[in-house]
Amino acid sequence: MDNKNSINRWAAVKDKIDFKVILYYGGGLGDIAHRLFDSHYLRRLRSIKKAFPNLHIVQLVDTTRSMDTAKAMFELNPYIDTLYVCKQDFMNRDIFVFASNLLSKRKREMNHFQPELDADLVFLQTVNRVYELLAFPRSRSFTMDAFFQQFKLDINDFKQDDPQVYISKEEESYGKKVKSDLVEGSKSKVIGVHFFTGDGKRLIDPQYARVMIQELIDLGYKIIILGTEKESDYKNYENSWSKDMARFMNGFKDNPDVSYQCNDDSIRHKIAIIKNCDYFICNDSGLQHLAWITKTPTISMLREQTVMERDRFGRKTGYFWAIALNKPYASYIIMNKKSQFDTELILKRIKELDSTMKGEANG
Repeated sequence: MDNKNSINRWAAVKDKIDFKVILYYGGGLGDIAHRLFDSHYLRRLRSIKKAFPNLHIVQLVDTTRSMDTAKAMFELNPYIDTLYVCKQDFMNRDIFVFASNLLSKRKREMNHFQPELDADLVFLQTVNRVYELLAFPRSRSFTMDAFFQQFKLDINDFKQDDPQVYISKEEESYGKKVKSDLVEGSKSKVIGVHFFTGDGKRLIDPQYARVMIQELIDLGYKIIILGTEKESDYKNYENSWSKDMARFMNGFKDNPDVSYQCNDDSIRHKIAIIKNCDYFICNDSGLQHLAWITKTPTISMLREQTVMERDRFGRKTGYFWAIALNKPYASYIIMNKKSQFDTELILKRIKELDSTMKGEANG
Protein backbone atom coordinates (compact mmCIF):
# COMPACT_ATOMS: atom_id res chain seq x y z
CA MET A 1 0.00 0.00 0.00
CA ASP A 2 1.19 3.48 -0.84
CA ASN A 3 1.00 5.19 2.54
CA LYS A 4 1.85 8.52 0.93
CA ASN A 5 -1.52 8.50 -0.83
CA SER A 6 -3.93 10.57 1.25
CA ILE A 7 -6.78 8.15 0.53
CA ASN A 8 -5.02 5.08 1.88
CA ARG A 9 -4.76 6.34 5.45
CA TRP A 10 -8.55 5.92 5.65
CA ALA A 11 -8.78 2.55 3.88
CA ALA A 12 -9.41 0.55 7.05
CA VAL A 13 -12.38 2.68 8.10
CA LYS A 14 -13.68 3.89 4.74
CA ASP A 15 -17.05 2.13 5.17
CA LYS A 16 -17.67 3.91 8.48
CA ILE A 17 -17.33 7.36 6.97
CA ASP A 18 -21.00 7.94 6.26
CA PHE A 19 -21.87 11.58 6.89
CA LYS A 20 -23.29 14.17 4.52
CA VAL A 21 -20.97 16.20 2.31
CA ILE A 22 -22.38 19.37 0.74
CA LEU A 23 -21.60 20.83 -2.70
CA TYR A 24 -23.01 24.12 -3.96
CA TYR A 25 -23.09 25.52 -7.50
CA GLY A 26 -25.36 28.05 -9.11
CA GLY A 27 -26.14 30.64 -11.74
CA GLY A 28 -27.64 30.47 -15.20
CA LEU A 29 -27.39 27.49 -17.55
CA GLY A 30 -23.98 28.61 -18.84
CA ASP A 31 -22.63 29.11 -15.32
CA ILE A 32 -23.77 25.67 -14.21
CA ALA A 33 -22.43 24.01 -17.36
CA HIS A 34 -19.12 25.81 -16.81
CA ARG A 35 -18.94 24.40 -13.26
CA LEU A 36 -19.19 20.90 -14.67
CA PHE A 37 -15.82 21.61 -16.28
CA ASP A 38 -13.95 23.65 -13.68
CA SER A 39 -15.13 22.04 -10.44
CA HIS A 40 -12.43 19.73 -9.09
CA TYR A 41 -15.02 17.97 -6.95
CA LEU A 42 -17.75 17.39 -9.56
CA ARG A 43 -15.25 15.80 -11.91
CA ARG A 44 -13.97 13.53 -9.13
CA LEU A 45 -17.26 12.36 -7.59
CA ARG A 46 -16.86 8.86 -9.00
CA SER A 47 -13.44 8.35 -7.40
CA ILE A 48 -14.54 10.07 -4.16
CA LYS A 49 -17.46 7.66 -3.86
CA LYS A 50 -15.19 4.75 -4.69
CA ALA A 51 -12.83 5.73 -1.87
CA PHE A 52 -15.69 6.44 0.57
CA PRO A 53 -18.68 4.38 -0.60
CA ASN A 54 -21.01 5.41 2.23
CA LEU A 55 -20.40 9.11 1.92
CA HIS A 56 -23.70 10.88 1.24
CA ILE A 57 -23.19 13.54 -1.45
CA VAL A 58 -25.66 16.43 -1.27
CA GLN A 59 -25.77 18.79 -4.25
CA LEU A 60 -27.31 22.24 -3.81
CA VAL A 61 -28.03 24.15 -7.03
CA ASP A 62 -29.46 27.62 -7.19
CA THR A 63 -30.38 29.13 -10.50
CA THR A 64 -31.39 32.37 -12.15
CA ARG A 65 -33.31 30.35 -14.74
CA SER A 66 -35.67 27.39 -14.80
CA MET A 67 -35.45 25.17 -11.74
CA ASP A 68 -36.45 22.19 -13.89
CA THR A 69 -33.50 22.85 -16.22
CA ALA A 70 -31.06 23.15 -13.32
CA LYS A 71 -32.42 19.94 -11.82
CA ALA A 72 -32.12 18.08 -15.13
CA MET A 73 -28.39 18.88 -15.29
CA PHE A 74 -27.67 16.81 -12.17
CA GLU A 75 -30.53 14.44 -11.40
CA LEU A 76 -29.18 11.42 -13.30
CA ASN A 77 -25.67 11.71 -11.86
CA PRO A 78 -25.26 8.35 -10.07
CA TYR A 79 -22.76 9.79 -7.58
CA ILE A 80 -25.10 12.46 -6.18
CA ASP A 81 -27.32 11.07 -3.42
CA THR A 82 -29.52 14.09 -2.69
CA LEU A 83 -30.25 17.03 -4.98
CA TYR A 84 -31.81 20.34 -3.93
CA VAL A 85 -32.66 23.09 -6.42
CA CYS A 86 -33.80 26.59 -5.51
CA LYS A 87 -34.07 30.04 -7.07
CA GLN A 88 -30.95 32.14 -6.67
CA ASP A 89 -32.62 34.92 -4.71
CA PHE A 90 -33.50 32.43 -1.94
CA MET A 91 -30.57 33.63 0.21
CA ASN A 92 -27.51 33.81 -1.97
CA ARG A 93 -27.63 37.40 -3.15
CA ASP A 94 -27.52 38.63 0.44
CA ILE A 95 -24.54 36.39 1.14
CA PHE A 96 -22.68 37.62 -1.93
CA VAL A 97 -23.21 41.24 -0.89
CA PHE A 98 -21.88 40.36 2.57
CA ALA A 99 -18.77 38.70 1.11
CA SER A 100 -18.12 41.55 -1.29
CA ASN A 101 -18.47 44.20 1.39
CA LEU A 102 -16.30 42.33 3.84
CA LEU A 103 -13.43 41.93 1.43
CA SER A 104 -13.62 45.27 -0.33
CA LYS A 105 -13.97 47.47 2.74
CA ARG A 106 -11.97 45.71 5.41
CA LYS A 107 -9.28 43.66 3.70
CA ARG A 108 -6.70 46.43 3.40
CA GLU A 109 -7.34 47.74 6.91
CA MET A 110 -7.32 44.50 8.86
CA ASN A 111 -4.86 42.31 6.95
CA HIS A 112 -6.63 39.30 8.44
CA PHE A 113 -7.39 37.64 5.13
CA GLN A 114 -5.24 35.58 2.82
CA PRO A 115 -4.34 37.47 -0.38
CA GLU A 116 -5.84 34.79 -2.62
CA LEU A 117 -9.30 35.20 -1.10
CA ASP A 118 -11.87 36.96 -3.26
CA ALA A 119 -15.59 37.59 -3.01
CA ASP A 120 -16.48 34.62 -5.23
CA LEU A 121 -14.51 32.15 -3.11
CA VAL A 122 -15.82 33.50 0.19
CA PHE A 123 -19.32 33.49 -1.27
CA LEU A 124 -19.12 29.84 -2.35
CA GLN A 125 -17.78 28.66 0.99
CA THR A 126 -20.23 30.78 2.96
CA VAL A 127 -23.26 29.52 1.01
CA ASN A 128 -22.10 25.96 1.56
CA ARG A 129 -21.79 26.44 5.30
CA VAL A 130 -24.96 28.47 5.77
CA TYR A 131 -26.90 25.90 3.78
CA GLU A 132 -25.32 23.07 5.75
CA LEU A 133 -26.50 24.62 9.03
CA LEU A 134 -30.00 25.34 7.71
CA ALA A 135 -30.58 21.95 6.11
CA PHE A 136 -28.79 19.63 8.52
CA PRO A 137 -28.59 21.32 11.94
CA ARG A 138 -28.50 18.01 13.81
CA SER A 139 -26.72 15.81 11.30
CA ARG A 140 -23.08 15.00 10.82
CA SER A 141 -22.31 17.10 7.77
CA PHE A 142 -19.40 18.88 6.11
CA THR A 143 -18.94 21.04 3.09
CA MET A 144 -16.73 19.27 0.55
CA ASP A 145 -13.96 21.78 1.22
CA ALA A 146 -14.12 21.08 4.95
CA PHE A 147 -14.18 17.32 4.34
CA PHE A 148 -10.96 17.47 2.31
CA GLN A 149 -9.30 19.80 4.82
CA GLN A 150 -10.25 17.89 7.96
CA PHE A 151 -9.39 14.50 6.49
CA LYS A 152 -6.16 15.86 4.96
CA LEU A 153 -7.14 14.61 1.52
CA ASP A 154 -5.16 15.61 -1.56
CA ILE A 155 -7.43 16.38 -4.52
CA ASN A 156 -4.74 15.03 -6.87
CA ASP A 157 -5.08 11.55 -5.35
CA PHE A 158 -8.57 11.29 -6.88
CA LYS A 159 -8.95 10.56 -10.58
CA GLN A 160 -10.49 13.38 -12.60
CA ASP A 161 -13.09 12.39 -15.20
CA ASP A 162 -14.24 14.31 -18.25
CA PRO A 163 -17.12 16.68 -17.48
CA GLN A 164 -20.52 15.40 -18.46
CA VAL A 165 -24.25 15.66 -18.00
CA TYR A 166 -25.67 12.18 -17.53
CA ILE A 167 -28.54 11.41 -19.91
CA SER A 168 -30.85 8.41 -20.21
CA LYS A 169 -30.90 5.75 -22.94
CA GLU A 170 -34.23 7.14 -24.12
CA GLU A 171 -32.68 10.59 -24.48
CA GLU A 172 -29.69 9.14 -26.31
CA SER A 173 -32.05 7.42 -28.75
CA TYR A 174 -34.04 10.62 -29.19
CA GLY A 175 -30.95 12.55 -30.29
CA LYS A 176 -29.98 9.86 -32.79
CA LYS A 177 -33.52 9.75 -34.21
CA VAL A 178 -33.68 13.51 -34.76
CA LYS A 179 -30.52 13.25 -36.85
CA SER A 180 -31.51 10.11 -38.77
CA ASP A 181 -34.96 11.54 -39.61
CA LEU A 182 -33.29 14.64 -41.00
CA VAL A 183 -30.60 13.02 -43.15
CA GLU A 184 -32.81 10.08 -44.26
CA GLY A 185 -29.90 7.86 -45.20
CA SER A 186 -27.91 10.56 -47.00
CA LYS A 187 -24.31 11.39 -46.16
CA SER A 188 -25.10 15.03 -45.44
CA LYS A 189 -23.34 16.61 -42.47
CA VAL A 190 -25.62 18.01 -39.77
CA ILE A 191 -25.06 21.42 -38.19
CA GLY A 192 -26.90 22.39 -35.04
CA VAL A 193 -27.52 26.11 -34.54
CA HIS A 194 -28.65 28.20 -31.60
CA PHE A 195 -28.85 32.00 -31.88
CA PHE A 196 -31.72 32.96 -29.58
CA THR A 197 -31.03 35.42 -26.76
CA GLY A 198 -32.71 38.32 -25.08
CA ASP A 199 -29.32 39.69 -24.04
CA GLY A 200 -28.26 42.49 -26.37
CA LYS A 201 -24.59 41.84 -25.60
CA ARG A 202 -24.74 38.34 -27.06
CA LEU A 203 -26.80 38.93 -30.18
CA ILE A 204 -25.44 38.49 -33.65
CA ASP A 205 -27.06 40.13 -36.64
CA PRO A 206 -30.27 38.13 -37.33
CA GLN A 207 -30.02 38.92 -41.03
CA TYR A 208 -26.58 37.32 -41.11
CA ALA A 209 -27.89 34.27 -39.25
CA ARG A 210 -30.65 33.80 -41.83
CA VAL A 211 -28.29 34.20 -44.81
CA MET A 212 -25.71 31.89 -43.25
CA ILE A 213 -28.21 29.09 -42.63
CA GLN A 214 -29.63 29.32 -46.15
CA GLU A 215 -26.16 29.27 -47.72
CA LEU A 216 -25.17 26.23 -45.64
CA ILE A 217 -28.35 24.47 -46.81
CA ASP A 218 -27.49 25.37 -50.41
CA LEU A 219 -24.06 23.78 -49.87
CA GLY A 220 -25.71 20.49 -48.85
CA TYR A 221 -25.67 20.70 -45.05
CA LYS A 222 -28.66 19.73 -42.94
CA ILE A 223 -29.59 22.11 -40.12
CA ILE A 224 -31.06 21.56 -36.67
CA ILE A 225 -32.35 24.76 -35.04
CA LEU A 226 -32.32 24.43 -31.26
CA GLY A 227 -34.19 26.51 -28.70
CA THR A 228 -37.18 26.58 -26.41
CA GLU A 229 -40.76 27.40 -27.33
CA LYS A 230 -40.46 30.67 -25.43
CA GLU A 231 -37.22 31.63 -27.20
CA SER A 232 -38.77 31.08 -30.61
CA ASP A 233 -41.77 33.37 -29.95
CA TYR A 234 -40.90 36.90 -31.08
CA LYS A 235 -43.63 38.32 -28.82
CA ASN A 236 -41.45 37.53 -25.79
CA TYR A 237 -38.74 40.03 -26.79
CA GLU A 238 -38.45 43.79 -26.51
CA ASN A 239 -35.13 44.00 -28.38
CA SER A 240 -35.81 44.38 -32.13
CA TRP A 241 -32.89 42.11 -33.12
CA SER A 242 -34.17 39.37 -30.83
CA LYS A 243 -37.62 39.70 -32.39
CA ASP A 244 -36.13 39.45 -35.88
CA MET A 245 -34.02 36.44 -34.92
CA ALA A 246 -37.13 34.59 -33.71
CA ARG A 247 -39.04 35.50 -36.89
CA PHE A 248 -36.17 34.45 -39.17
CA MET A 249 -35.64 31.12 -37.38
CA ASN A 250 -39.38 30.43 -37.55
CA GLY A 251 -39.12 30.95 -41.30
CA PHE A 252 -37.20 27.68 -41.58
CA LYS A 253 -39.89 25.60 -39.86
CA ASP A 254 -41.18 23.95 -43.03
CA ASN A 255 -37.85 23.61 -44.80
CA PRO A 256 -37.19 19.89 -45.51
CA ASP A 257 -33.48 20.39 -44.85
CA VAL A 258 -34.13 21.76 -41.38
CA SER A 259 -35.24 20.07 -38.16
CA TYR A 260 -36.91 22.73 -36.03
CA GLN A 261 -36.32 21.70 -32.41
CA CYS A 262 -37.67 24.75 -30.59
CA ASN A 263 -39.78 23.08 -27.95
CA ASP A 264 -39.97 22.51 -24.23
CA ASP A 265 -38.24 19.12 -24.19
CA SER A 266 -35.76 18.83 -21.34
CA ILE A 267 -32.24 20.21 -21.57
CA ARG A 268 -30.99 16.61 -21.68
CA HIS A 269 -32.90 16.07 -24.93
CA LYS A 270 -31.12 19.15 -26.30
CA ILE A 271 -27.78 17.73 -25.17
CA ALA A 272 -28.57 14.42 -26.90
CA ILE A 273 -29.26 16.29 -30.14
CA ILE A 274 -26.06 18.34 -29.89
CA LYS A 275 -24.03 15.15 -29.32
CA ASN A 276 -25.30 13.83 -32.65
CA CYS A 277 -24.53 16.97 -34.64
CA ASP A 278 -21.39 17.00 -36.76
CA TYR A 279 -20.93 20.68 -35.90
CA PHE A 280 -22.61 23.24 -33.69
CA ILE A 281 -22.80 26.99 -34.37
CA CYS A 282 -24.04 29.26 -31.61
CA ASN A 283 -23.85 32.58 -29.88
CA ASP A 284 -22.45 32.96 -26.36
CA SER A 285 -24.97 30.88 -24.44
CA GLY A 286 -25.41 27.95 -22.09
CA LEU A 287 -25.72 25.57 -25.05
CA GLN A 288 -22.23 26.65 -26.11
CA HIS A 289 -20.85 25.17 -22.87
CA LEU A 290 -22.92 22.02 -23.23
CA ALA A 291 -21.61 21.53 -26.76
CA TRP A 292 -18.05 21.83 -25.44
CA ILE A 293 -18.80 19.28 -22.72
CA THR A 294 -20.03 16.80 -25.35
CA LYS A 295 -16.90 17.61 -27.42
CA THR A 296 -19.04 18.51 -30.42
CA PRO A 297 -16.99 20.66 -32.85
CA THR A 298 -18.35 24.12 -32.08
CA ILE A 299 -18.09 27.53 -33.71
CA SER A 300 -18.99 30.28 -31.26
CA MET A 301 -20.17 33.55 -32.81
CA LEU A 302 -18.96 36.10 -30.28
CA ARG A 303 -19.28 39.83 -30.02
CA GLU A 304 -15.86 41.48 -29.97
CA GLN A 305 -16.25 43.05 -26.54
CA THR A 306 -17.28 39.68 -25.06
CA VAL A 307 -14.40 37.45 -26.15
CA MET A 308 -11.79 40.05 -25.25
CA GLU A 309 -12.86 40.21 -21.61
CA ARG A 310 -10.10 39.45 -19.11
CA ASP A 311 -10.20 38.42 -15.48
CA ARG A 312 -8.33 40.32 -12.78
CA PHE A 313 -5.15 38.38 -13.57
CA GLY A 314 -5.19 39.45 -17.22
CA ARG A 315 -6.24 36.02 -18.49
CA LYS A 316 -9.07 35.34 -20.93
CA THR A 317 -12.18 35.01 -18.86
CA GLY A 318 -12.72 31.47 -17.61
CA TYR A 319 -16.23 31.62 -19.03
CA PHE A 320 -14.65 30.81 -22.41
CA TRP A 321 -12.64 27.93 -21.00
CA ALA A 322 -12.62 25.71 -24.10
CA ILE A 323 -11.44 28.56 -26.32
CA ALA A 324 -8.87 29.79 -23.78
CA LEU A 325 -7.45 26.27 -23.45
CA ASN A 326 -7.36 25.74 -27.24
CA LYS A 327 -9.57 22.68 -27.04
CA PRO A 328 -9.72 20.93 -30.46
CA TYR A 329 -13.51 21.10 -30.54
CA ALA A 330 -13.73 24.85 -29.82
CA SER A 331 -13.47 27.51 -32.47
CA TYR A 332 -14.87 31.01 -32.66
CA ILE A 333 -15.49 34.00 -34.88
CA ILE A 334 -15.36 37.52 -33.53
CA MET A 335 -18.35 39.27 -34.99
CA ASN A 336 -17.01 42.56 -36.32
CA LYS A 337 -18.05 44.35 -39.49
CA LYS A 338 -15.60 42.42 -41.64
CA SER A 339 -16.76 38.94 -40.65
CA GLN A 340 -20.44 39.72 -40.18
CA PHE A 341 -21.64 38.39 -43.55
CA ASP A 342 -18.87 35.97 -44.48
CA THR A 343 -20.12 32.40 -44.74
CA GLU A 344 -16.73 31.44 -46.21
CA LEU A 345 -15.29 32.06 -42.77
CA ILE A 346 -17.71 29.48 -41.33
CA LEU A 347 -16.52 26.92 -43.89
CA LYS A 348 -12.90 27.73 -43.04
CA ARG A 349 -13.60 27.12 -39.34
CA ILE A 350 -15.31 23.83 -40.17
CA LYS A 351 -12.19 22.65 -42.02
CA GLU A 352 -10.03 23.74 -39.11
CA LEU A 353 -12.22 21.81 -36.68
CA ASP A 354 -12.04 18.72 -38.90
CA SER A 355 -8.25 18.96 -38.75
CA THR A 356 -7.95 19.51 -35.00
CA MET A 357 -10.49 16.79 -34.17
CA LYS A 358 -8.65 14.36 -36.46
CA GLY A 359 -5.40 15.25 -34.71
CA GLU A 360 -7.03 14.67 -31.32
CA ALA A 361 -8.32 11.25 -32.41
CA ASN A 362 -4.90 10.23 -33.71
CA GLY A 363 -3.07 11.70 -30.73
